[in-house]
Amino acid sequence: MNPHPSRLVILAVALFGLACAGTIAAAVPLSVSASSGTWSSPRPIPGAHDPESVSCPTASLCIAVDSVGNAFRFDGMTWSPAVPVDRACATEQGCGLILSCPTTTFCAAIDRAGQTFAYNGSEWSTLPILQASNSTNSLTALSCAASNFCVAVDDGGGAFTFDGNAWSGRAAVDQASGLLAISCPTTHFCAAFGQDDEFVINRGAGWATRPSLDLPSPQGGSEPNEPAAISCATARLCVGLDSFGHASVYRGKQWSNPSRLDDNQNGNAAVSCPSEKFCVAVDDLGEIFQFDGKAWSKATSLKHSNAGLNSVSCPTVRSCLALDSDTGYLRYTGR
Repeated sequence: MNPHPSRLVILAVALFGLACAGTIAAAVPLSVSASSGTWSSPRPIPGAHDPESVSCPTASLCIAVDSVGNAFRFDGMTWSPAVPVDRACATEQGCGLILSCPTTTFCAAIDRAGQTFAYNGSEWSTLPILQASNSTNSLTALSCAASNFCVAVDDGGGAFTFDGNAWSGRAAVDQASGLLAISCPTTHFCAAFGQDDEFVINRGAGWATRPSLDLPSPQGGSEPNEPAAISCATARLCVGLDSFGHASVYRGKQWSNPSRLDDNQNGNAAVSCPSEKFCVAVDDLGEIFQFDGKAWSKATSLKHSNAGLNSVSCPTVRSCLALDSDTGYLRYTGR
């Protein structure tokens, strides 16, 4: 997913931006040096259960959601108390809730079952369910470039578009394989990955297939290698991750040969590219990698636990926030 950076019957769920008694301060001591900045020590998000997705429209505002459907707002210093958004997540013990926040006054969120939500800067609302191609398909990814432009994709190869008022019907994008990740840096460009290494883009005039991402075969084992995440800084540069520790760069025409980020074939979890010369990728062993537009850094390893990093959002080249599936979050401050 691209962290960078749904209104028919609206159900107000809870006030989110008001100051609440019991808001807990979370000052973070800086502790781990990276190639061009410093990562903080991991700290908990008070009240969160396995944080899963984060989106930061600015350096001083991030919204995160956890596995039981709660949302949390971070103002750069403290996290708000939990606000229930998707109550089905608590019942189902995790429903794949993900979000995208292009501005400080708008976020969209979806879960696997197709339920959609919107945040207006102060409260969450529930929007109509998106219908995938059949009952077995699930929504897999979401990206919003503006409050009036979001795209969600499903594992049956379909896409839905939000125009600021309502979600569209399902458009068939990739009939051969499901879509796993999407990034829309602007309202006129989106790029998405399919399960069979398919790569599709939309420049505002419909979806078109482009040269596929050539994923290397994993060493040993029988699990297939699949695209895991994508982030596009612009239409000229996208970074794609696979599920076995490789990264590739798309520069408007074709993909580069995959670069191995580490030698352990760790699963890449997320990537965020706020500019063509700065991207951050995280993996499921808690390692962090930075891209300067030309090459990847060596891993910054936090070595704090066996927990992995499962989401990252960088609104600028000097600010990132990553979610730790065990303890909560950590922040990056660039030099």
